[in-house]
Parts: sequence; structure tokens; C-alpha cells
Amino acid sequence: MGRKNKSTSRFKEREFSNLRINSESSSNSDSDNEVRTAFDIETPCHLSMWDVGHCDPKRCSGRKLNRFELVKILKLKQRFNGVCLSPKGQTYVSKADRDIVDKHGLAVVDCSWARIDETPFHHMPCRNLRILPYLIAANPVNYGKPTRLNCAEAFAASLILVGYDEEYASALLSPFKWGHSFLKLNRELFGMYSPCKTAEDLKRVEQEYLAQKIKFEEKRDQEKAANKDDYLAGMDFPSSESEYTYESDSIEDPDIFKPT
Repeated sequence: MGRKNKSTSRFKEREFSNLRINSESSSNSDSDNEVRTAFDIETPCHLSMWDVGHCDPKRCSGRKLNRFELVKILKLKQRFNGVCLSPKGQTYVSKADRDIVDKHGLAVVDCSWARIDETPFHHMPCRNLRILPYLIAANPVNYGKPTRLNCAEAFAASLILVGYDEEYASALLSPFKWGHSFLKLNRELFGMYSPCKTAEDLKRVEQEYLAQKIKFEEKRDQEKAANKDDYLAGMDFPSSESEYTYESDSIEDPDIFKPT
């Protein structure tokens, strides 16, 4: 995909000196540890993003990928002909988008979920706006929250949904300590989405999953309530007519708390 210049960078040693990938040498029987960095990650298509400056650059996942030359920053008003993940999208990204992604790449809008209304979407021209189906975030800010994915998670999910090998998504998430958790949290969902070829297929599978999820949660709450009732039924509480009474002048006197 037009590999980048892997020149020495201050980020290379500071942030990824500890990123090592084990590889077996084809010429030796013994396996060697080959030191690799995020600069060595290969992406199956061009990745880009519009950054509106809502996030701390030091903590932004998209900016981090950009520092390792994995993602290109687009300027406002710069047209993008690929598929763009945007809150303004109406259609799920799917295998039907594979040809567009192969030719023109994949982009995201890097904005804060809390500042959507401030995001200048009209300055991000793209005809192929897409959204993601139900997935669970693993990033530290929104861990466990449905749909609240950050840029790196959105890129990884899209690569899987359009039909690229999961290894590309795993590699793209490898610069992040929490990266492996995203694929683990969504293992079942990605497995369900895997046969889907179109956005309509994804929508149907998502709706079936959410319907089952609601039924499961309702059944769990009912069982929890029943178990609680059974537990309370086994407790020997005193009846309302028991010998325990209160003196009327200590609790029931309406003047007891009035100032003198």
C-alpha cells in the first residue's frame, strides 16, 4: 500500500521499544525474537481521518496511529472518495463496501462523543458515509459501553466487517495495551456478523442479537427477584403485632422536633 519511510523517529524508541513480535527464521531451526515496531505494521488499505481537535493528542488513538504513519490526517474540506465512518452515516459498513475500500481506503471522523453537535461534518466531504453495528468498546474511556468506540477500534472493526483477515485488525490494535480486549469482548458478535454480506444482513443479525439480549436480561432479572423473595421468605421477621413498640413521646409526638 505504498509503505512509509521508516526513518528514525522520537516516537519509535520512546513508545514502542518494547513491542516485539516472535518470528521463526526460515533458515534456522531455532526461533529468534525479531524486534518490530508499529512502523512495521502492514494495513490492507489506506487509512485516513479528519481530526477536529476534540481529543488530547497524547491520548487520541487516531493520532497515535498517525504518529506511526498508519493513518493519514485529512484537512477540513478535503474530499475523501473511500468509505468514511461517521455519526452522520445511515448504512452499516459491510462486505458490499469492499471494492470501494480496496480502491480508495477507509476513514473515520475523530471527534468527541460528547461534542457531536460541535463537529463540522459539512467540511468533511464524502459520499460513502457508514456506521458500525452493535459492538462494545474496550478503550479505557468507554470500556464496556456499546457503540462508544474510538478511532482505532472503529478502524479495526471495519476491516473485519468488510472482509479483511482479522490479523490486520489485531495488528492495528497492537500498539494499545487494551487493544486485544476489543476483539475478545466482541468475539461472539464478530462471529455472528461474519456471514453477513450486506448492510441489511448486518441489521437483521444485530436486531436478532439485541432481541435475545433483552430476553436474557429480563429472565435474569426475574430469576434474581425470585431468588431474593425466596431468601427473604426464609427470614424470621417479627410480625406487626409483636412485642416491639415505641414510646409515643419519643417518635410519634409531632412537636418533638419543633424548636423551643
